[in-house]
Amino acid sequence: MSIDDILADALRLVKPDRLEEARVETLSSIVLGKVREILASEGVDAEAEILGSVAKGTWLKGDYDIDVFILYPPHIDRGVLEDLSLRIGVRVFEDLGGRWILRYAEHPYVEGWIDDVRVNIVPACRSRPGSWVTAVDRTPYHTEYVRRMIRSEEERDQVRLLKKFMKGVGVYGADVRVSGFSGYLCELFIISFGSFIETIRSAARGWRGLFIDLEGYYDSIEAARKVFGDQPLIVVDPVDPNRNVASPVSLTKLSEFTAASRLFLDKPSIVFFNPPSIEVDIDSIRRAIECRGTSILALAFEEPRIPPDTLWGEIHRSLRAFVNVFEKWEFRVIRSSAWSGEGLTVFIVELESRFIPGVKLHRGPPVDSREAYRFLEKYMGGDIRVSGPWIDGDRWYVARRRGYSDAYLLAMDVLKGDLLAYGFSKDIAASIARGFGIYMDGGLLELAVRCRSFLEYLYDLLDGRPRWLRFGFSKDTCG
Repeated sequence: MSIDDILADALRLVKPDRLEEARVETLSSIVLGKVREILASEGVDAEAEILGSVAKGTWLKGDYDIDVFILYPPHIDRGVLEDLSLRIGVRVFEDLGGRWILRYAEHPYVEGWIDDVRVNIVPACRSRPGSWVTAVDRTPYHTEYVRRMIRSEEERDQVRLLKKFMKGVGVYGADVRVSGFSGYLCELFIISFGSFIETIRSAARGWRGLFIDLEGYYDSIEAARKVFGDQPLIVVDPVDPNRNVASPVSLTKLSEFTAASRLFLDKPSIVFFNPPSIEVDIDSIRRAIECRGTSILALAFEEPRIPPDTLWGEIHRSLRAFVNVFEKWEFRVIRSSAWSGEGLTVFIVELESRFIPGVKLHRGPPVDSREAYRFLEKYMGGDIRVSGPWIDGDRWYVARRRGYSDAYLLAMDVLKGDLLAYGFSKDIAASIARGFGIYMDGGLLELAVRCRSFLEYLYDLLDGRPRWLRFGFSKDTCG
């Protein structure tokens, strides 16, 4: 199929029909009306607006949230803002027969579902540009800017295609867990490049070092770097010259998007927009573990009850600390990853081997070094010495015992110790202290049978290839 044919098919996947549009418009009107009614009845000095992708008309078929922002005067007390917004948000869902939960970002907000549609009631301030009170105060300006710059349905469809492509290749989402591209960033790319295909062509050439400044705030990229530093991608926020919209994008996600864009242009396929589901079972996981010849260690513990961005920030930090332990004791780490969901968090570390030799050759100082005497004093006796010291060439050497030769025993000792001293975060250290499990190799199956989403995650991790590469590059099948 040609690229044009594939894009036509992809557009059918992402473009809502009139029935769905009417449903969203009706529900948005009902929710907004209810918020405004409650604000008026309680005499709250605030306005309510629908913002985000629904207001901009760039939402995806079957995949959207209705975001209602309550906009307070910028001088309002933060505690009052939070209390009012939570009370109003809860009442909205109760009055409309929905269900709700509290979410936490910079400040609490209410997320809920009405007729199976996700609705967010978000507090913000009606701030002036450059005098932001909360992180989301820019949202009304973002919405207004995009609506002004993207006016036609064709342009909105180009945004939809880009969002769907990014979702398909796993780089969509500016949260800490993904560290990818936001919806607003997708809209700015379409404003900048004009279409989905031109955006992909640009990305395929490589975006590291790309500088986009739609409003011309900076004379050069050098001037921008004085503000933003050496970030891999700089897209100046049209409503705030001191903000890089692309700052959440990690180098990994930027590189994945470049690689996927190149492959799509070379081997166009609907797979990039709609990756196939996988049929995977415990036996396929068992075979994948048994045939690889490495050792996989999984640490499982209760998911800390903290906001998602905070959680994933702590996960990344603590996983790095966990990996550092193995590397310090000279276990060779192939890769590491983390999964969290359904009340459980799992760190996975794949090692070349669970066991390493209990003895290692230790290279000492030159014989004429000032450190030579200290070396001899340390290794002439004691349990750590196996053989030596001896001279080879102009240096001292000794055969010494390793502190750990079994990765499992190392992990057990570390996890029962002071995790903060190893660099684990406070919340994750506390959760591990309450209880944890270590699963080696085939033992991971015990975790996999407990949760379908972890089973699929584990299968993808063991395969190692992104699905867009696995199914887009060849005729490979799963299982």
